[in-house]
Amino acid sequence: MDHKNPSKTAPTKKMPDMPNNDGKNEGEGNRSADRQYRENVSRHVKSGASEKAAEDARRAVEGDEADDLREAEQEGKSGGPQQARPGQGQREDQRAREDQGQRNQRQ
Repeated sequence: MDHKNPSKTAPTKKMPDMPNNDGKNEGEGNRSADRQYRENVSRHVKSGASEKAAEDARRAVEGDEADDLREAEQEGKSGGPQQARPGQGQREDQRAREDQGQRNQRQ
Protein backbone atom coordinates (compact mmCIF):
# COMPACT_ATOMS: atom_id res chain seq x y z
CA MET A 1 0.00 0.00 0.00
CA ASP A 2 1.36 3.42 -0.95
CA HIS A 3 1.17 5.87 1.95
CA LYS A 4 1.73 9.45 0.95
CA ASN A 5 2.56 12.23 3.32
CA PRO A 6 -0.66 14.32 3.42
CA SER A 7 1.28 17.52 3.93
CA LYS A 8 2.91 17.00 0.54
CA THR A 9 -0.26 16.00 -1.31
CA ALA A 10 -3.05 18.03 0.26
CA PRO A 11 -3.48 21.72 -0.50
CA THR A 12 -2.59 24.06 2.33
CA LYS A 13 -5.66 25.24 4.21
CA LYS A 14 -6.08 28.93 4.80
CA MET A 15 -6.52 29.83 8.45
CA PRO A 16 -9.62 31.86 9.35
CA ASP A 17 -8.94 35.55 9.21
CA MET A 18 -7.68 36.66 12.58
CA PRO A 19 -5.89 39.83 13.54
CA ASN A 20 -2.26 39.86 12.43
CA ASN A 21 -2.11 36.45 10.76
CA ASP A 22 -3.05 37.45 7.20
CA GLY A 23 -4.85 34.10 6.89
CA LYS A 24 -1.56 32.20 6.83
CA ASN A 25 -1.11 28.91 8.65
CA GLU A 26 2.03 29.47 10.69
CA GLY A 27 2.01 25.87 11.91
CA GLU A 28 3.65 24.78 15.13
CA GLY A 29 5.18 27.67 17.02
CA ASN A 30 2.56 30.07 15.67
CA ARG A 31 3.94 33.45 16.71
CA SER A 32 0.77 35.40 15.97
CA ALA A 33 -1.33 33.09 18.14
CA ASP A 34 1.30 33.20 20.90
CA ARG A 35 1.39 37.01 20.85
CA GLN A 36 -2.41 37.23 20.86
CA TYR A 37 -2.65 34.73 23.73
CA ARG A 38 -0.09 36.62 25.83
CA GLU A 39 -1.83 39.94 25.20
CA ASN A 40 -5.19 38.46 26.22
CA VAL A 41 -3.75 36.91 29.38
CA SER A 42 -2.12 40.20 30.31
CA ARG A 43 -5.38 42.08 29.72
CA HIS A 44 -7.25 39.50 31.84
CA VAL A 45 -4.80 39.79 34.73
CA LYS A 46 -4.86 43.61 34.62
CA SER A 47 -8.68 43.57 34.68
CA GLY A 48 -8.67 41.97 38.13
CA ALA A 49 -10.85 39.04 36.99
CA SER A 50 -8.14 36.59 38.08
CA GLU A 51 -8.41 37.72 41.68
CA LYS A 52 -12.20 37.30 41.63
CA ALA A 53 -11.85 33.80 40.13
CA ALA A 54 -9.24 32.88 42.73
CA GLU A 55 -11.52 34.07 45.53
CA ASP A 56 -14.45 32.08 44.07
CA ALA A 57 -12.25 28.99 43.91
CA ARG A 58 -11.07 29.46 47.50
CA ARG A 59 -14.68 29.72 48.70
CA ALA A 60 -15.64 26.59 46.74
CA VAL A 61 -12.74 24.56 48.13
CA GLU A 62 -13.42 25.67 51.68
CA GLY A 63 -17.23 25.65 51.44
CA ASP A 64 -20.11 23.33 50.68
CA GLU A 65 -18.59 22.19 47.38
CA ALA A 66 -15.40 20.87 48.98
CA ASP A 67 -16.49 17.20 49.09
CA ASP A 68 -17.75 17.26 45.50
CA LEU A 69 -14.54 18.93 44.31
CA ARG A 70 -12.32 16.38 46.06
CA GLU A 71 -14.42 13.57 44.59
CA ALA A 72 -14.12 15.07 41.11
CA GLU A 73 -10.37 15.41 41.58
CA GLN A 74 -10.07 11.74 42.53
CA GLU A 75 -12.24 10.79 39.56
CA GLY A 76 -9.96 12.73 37.25
CA LYS A 77 -6.86 11.14 38.73
CA SER A 78 -8.32 7.64 38.45
CA GLY A 79 -9.18 8.09 34.79
CA GLY A 80 -12.84 7.19 35.08
CA PRO A 81 -16.12 8.06 36.73
CA GLN A 82 -16.86 6.82 40.21
CA GLN A 83 -20.18 5.18 40.93
CA ALA A 84 -22.76 7.93 41.16
CA ARG A 85 -24.75 8.45 44.31
CA PRO A 86 -28.54 8.84 43.90
CA GLY A 87 -29.33 12.40 42.82
CA GLN A 88 -25.67 13.25 42.25
CA GLY A 89 -26.11 13.87 38.53
CA GLN A 90 -28.98 16.27 39.11
CA ARG A 91 -26.96 18.30 41.63
CA GLU A 92 -24.01 18.43 39.24
CA ASP A 93 -26.26 19.51 36.34
CA GLN A 94 -27.81 22.26 38.48
CA ARG A 95 -24.39 23.43 39.68
CA ALA A 96 -23.08 23.49 36.10
CA ARG A 97 -26.03 25.63 35.00
CA GLU A 98 -25.47 28.01 37.92
CA ASP A 99 -21.73 28.24 37.18
CA GLN A 100 -22.43 28.97 33.50
CA GLY A 101 -24.91 31.68 34.50
CA GLN A 102 -22.31 33.30 36.76
CA ARG A 103 -19.69 33.19 33.99
CA ASN A 104 -22.15 34.77 31.56
CA GLN A 105 -22.90 37.57 34.03
CA ARG A 106 -19.18 38.36 34.44
CA GLN A 107 -18.70 38.73 30.69
